[in-house]
Amino acid sequence: MDRLPVFAGLSGEDAERIRSYLGEGTAKASSNLMSLEQPGETVYFLLSGTVRVQVEQEDGTTVILGFLGTGEIVGEMTLLEGTGRSATVVATALFSARRIPLV
Repeated sequence: MDRLPVFAGLSGEDAERIRSYLGEGTAKASSNLMSLEQPGETVYFLLSGTVRVQVEQEDGTTVILGFLGTGEIVGEMTLLEGTGRSATVVATALFSARRIPLV
């Protein structure tokens, strides 16, 4: 968790409190973390690796919106918007993350 900029500057007590809510996870390349319109139940804080954010168009083509890596957050839009996932997120390589459930 110390490698995540979003938690920089927290006191030891606050960091430990947040750490108690965070689970750990890993995924292989090509694993889906989340799919478009899926209910948002988890936010991921990437510790290592890279994920691809993408949407599929009506004609079946895939549009890549971007790539996220170490230190970045995935899935926070659901928290902010209160809706289903706005994109599909796929691991492009082995990655590890901390995750916090939203429910």
